Amino acid sequence: MAQPLFKFFVFCFVFVEPISLITLFAGLTEGATVAYQKHMAGKAAVIALGIRILFAIAGAKILEVMAISLSSFRIAGGSAQARGHFGSSS
Repeated sequence: MAQPLFKFFVFCFVFVEPISLITLFAGLTEGATVAYQKHMAGKAAVIALGIRILFAIAGAKILEVMAISLSSFRIAGGSAQARGHFGSSS
């Protein structure tokens, strides 16, 4: 049980790249008070958790309604990730 959970968190950490998002967050909250920065960080974490829970519960149904197979979704996700990491030629 622990190994698949560990793999999931490692994958999420690599895919989301939280280290690179630090500079984005710092830029967006530049000049703001520390209290405001903490509030926005907490709000972002709650929203992200809500989206993750929504798709964990209803993700398969959402894909089914849009007539997208899980295999197609995986291929598109891998393509988007590769494009993001390696850039695009266009």
